[in-house]
Amino acid sequence: KRDRVTNATGDARDAFSSPAFIELGQSIGLLVSGADWINAYDLDSGEELWRAGGLRIRGRYRHSSASPAAYKDFVIATSGNPSGGEGRVMAFRASGRGDITGTQVWTVSRSTPDSTSPVAYRDHVFMVSDKGIASCVDLATGQVAWRYRLGGGKYYSSPVAGDGKVYFLSNEGRCTVFAAQAKGKTLAINELPGWFFATPAIGEGRIYLRSNDRLYAMGSESTTESPAKKLPKSKT
Repeated sequence: KRDRVTNATGDARDAFSSPAFIELGQSIGLLVSGADWINAYDLDSGEELWRAGGLRIRGRYRHSSASPAAYKDFVIATSGNPSGGEGRVMAFRASGRGDITGTQVWTVSRSTPDSTSPVAYRDHVFMVSDKGIASCVDLATGQVAWRYRLGGGKYYSSPVAGDGKVYFLSNEGRCTVFAAQAKGKTLAINELPGWFFATPAIGEGRIYLRSNDRLYAMGSESTTESPAKKLPKSKT
């Protein structure tokens, strides 16, 4: 057990993010983001390995919802962005120690998420703003490879990736599938009935999507095939 003390005030003290894990040599690190900071702890001992600020934004609503993402030696932290104009996504080195505020490798400050979490996959970071603007960022440099307005309403489900594809699901059931690369190639656009707020899950050859009243499983009947199949249109 570790008390997490920050200088956050007001609404910023609230966080709705989930912890994430990262391999740190022979140990496992626990990443916790919220209250204007992101912290890395040793999972076995609870020792704080490092902490980083820089996530504070202005305004009345300053709580954070996005969970951190980890890939190779990078940790991706996301601030809140309720107004759609001040938030930021920052990349830190996971191997840092102590207070590493200000040492971020890169920062992206345009069309960043508020409710959704980024996903790091194949040396890129994919994210979507609540207003439905998807972005692909180079993991090492922070250079934006592409941005694309998806349509289909707002986005509260986080993007997921697998088998060379990235899935963006709107709350109105519009699922846009991109190739997980810097070219911004759209592979499919599919629609399902219902309202979607939960993040899809991928496993054993299928993708699972939960609406307000149904759970959909898409993919091959065989669990040995690739998990990233084109989503068929729903039969009602």
